[in-house]
Amino acid sequence: MAVSRGRFPKVTSALLLFILVACAGRAEREGVTPAQAHMYAHFDRIGEVHDALVRGNMERARVEAEWLATHQDNRGLPEGSDRFTAYMKTYATQVRDAPDLRDAAMAAARVAAVCGDCHREYGVEPRFLRGVQPP
Repeated sequence: MAVSRGRFPKVTSALLLFILVACAGRAEREGVTPAQAHMYAHFDRIGEVHDALVRGNMERARVEAEWLATHQDNRGLPEGSDRFTAYMKTYATQVRDAPDLRDAAMAAARVAAVCGDCHREYGVEPRFLRGVQPP
């Protein structure tokens, strides 16, 4: 998987995802499958990473990224999705180990891009919850 280092064309959609994450916050989710709950946990964590980076809190970003980098539960995920999980963990590790906010933000955007790539690969459309108030 290659991520452009130029003007960040693939990362642009990831930034849009980050904006949505920043406005969504963690919400109670009823009627979701275990696999959906698993994805929401990832979505919430990268949202926490994003929030921490926006606020300049590298320590909190590292803690949240560590969970993504080391989380082992892949129950309910499609067969073959392990390559996306590996990319996610690699980029989350880069967030955790980044020397500064810029590098951490770039790695976090790559995590979001991997999420989008996996969803596109498996034809899964995200479901946004209506009525969730911004934090």
